[in-house]
Amino acid sequence: MVAAITEDTINFQFEQLFKKSILPDHLKLKAGDTGIEIDAKLNAPTVSFSVPGTNRAILFMLNMPSGKFTYWDGFGSSAKQKTIDFTNWVYAFTVNLDLVAIAYDDVKKGSAVPQEVQDHLQQFNDSMFTISHLFTDFEDADLASFDPGLTKMPLPDGSMITPGQITQFQQALQTYFTTLQGTDNPYILGYCVDTNTIAPSTPPTFTPTGSTFSIYSDPSIEGISTLNFLVMTNQTPLPTDPNAGIFSSNWVTNSESDGKFIISSDLFWISWLLPLIQNSLGITNAPTPITGGWSYSSNSQQQYTLKDDVKCISSLTMVDAHITMTDNRTASVSYSNDTPTKVKVNLSGNLTMTYRNDFTCVFSEWMSETAKIDWTGKITISAGDDGQVALDLDLDVPDATKSTDGNWLGKGDIALIPDNKQLLNDIGGSYESSMKNTLNQFKNLLGPLHNRFILPAGDVFFYANAQLDPFNNLTMDITYKSQS
Repeated sequence: MVAAITEDTINFQFEQLFKKSILPDHLKLKAGDTGIEIDAKLNAPTVSFSVPGTNRAILFMLNMPSGKFTYWDGFGSSAKQKTIDFTNWVYAFTVNLDLVAIAYDDVKKGSAVPQEVQDHLQQFNDSMFTISHLFTDFEDADLASFDPGLTKMPLPDGSMITPGQITQFQQALQTYFTTLQGTDNPYILGYCVDTNTIAPSTPPTFTPTGSTFSIYSDPSIEGISTLNFLVMTNQTPLPTDPNAGIFSSNWVTNSESDGKFIISSDLFWISWLLPLIQNSLGITNAPTPITGGWSYSSNSQQQYTLKDDVKCISSLTMVDAHITMTDNRTASVSYSNDTPTKVKVNLSGNLTMTYRNDFTCVFSEWMSETAKIDWTGKITISAGDDGQVALDLDLDVPDATKSTDGNWLGKGDIALIPDNKQLLNDIGGSYESSMKNTLNQFKNLLGPLHNRFILPAGDVFFYANAQLDPFNNLTMDITYKSQS
């Protein structure tokens, strides 16, 4: 699965953290005893995902609307300490991102974890879940390598800051940012909650069991570059290929949503929905791909002999019955984007069960009972409430069509001996009940799907516009709603 979150959304989250006083509004630094000082007001920081040559780093912009900068002008014994008042400084530099585990106790005491996030994360017992947070790794950041295009540091006289002055500014910042590690680093871009106690017998689910990330830089529209949370499921290990999860195009194509949620075709269809349909309908063979979907079929047969089980009018006695029971099941699954907001999965198939009784009186005779149900249904996939994917199954379970048959002698034994007719009627009724039970159990198997992605400010998210892309991945727009 992929949750692609836009650059604009992350910057909005930083704005929310700033309003909650999680992110500082003031920067007061001294670079040891060097005499270099920064005393600045801060606005919310911003990030850019447009870092050439890397998919694991961002540009971090420290926004300072006003402040004082004390530095040394000149060299050696002739250097003089100066202080300037500045306005509207922006310092932009590349920061690596790191996804590391956060201990359960650290969630409760971490000063950088907002209460809204704590409320979410404390639902997960640390013996069953691993909580990871993606944070800006300032310890490994090269503050001297700033971005000249986004960095804007004009001096009061209108001139630009000199290389010597900016070196001293960087020296003061380095002291500050290298102290921001672990749970006390407030510049967190998101949280992932992974399950770590899935039993081996548990079938594949959408439960996250491993996470990493990548960045997609999109120059086409400002603000839609994405931070991609890459999530493995069912205890599948993360790929070792360094290019895994690096995309050649953006999942988000416009600025109308906050991101995109994608469930891969292999996960949604092959690993989950198709086996669920197959197992619930009691079909033994794997599905066969057809144009626009899949088809299933299976045929099973049992044979056995029952002593003195059928009455034979020609000899007025009980004779042995040689029983053949046949169970045929078929199903087809086809999919389409029903509307711009929903996916429709059409279902159809039949269940056919036949009982045949071969026996010998004077001549070989047989009689049979067949019950058949032709059924149809559809699954509607849409955006549910509170971060759910809604799957609604509408299934028609009609009465079975039953037919009795036999050769001419068998038909005579059915017509003239009530016990034989009753036996076949009972078998047909039993088959009908069994097939209806299978379909009714199938109706109750689908429910909403959940996931656990939590953004820095604890905002909740909603899905919209469920669609299948050309590769049959299930995609949905993500919309975040602030709790504040």
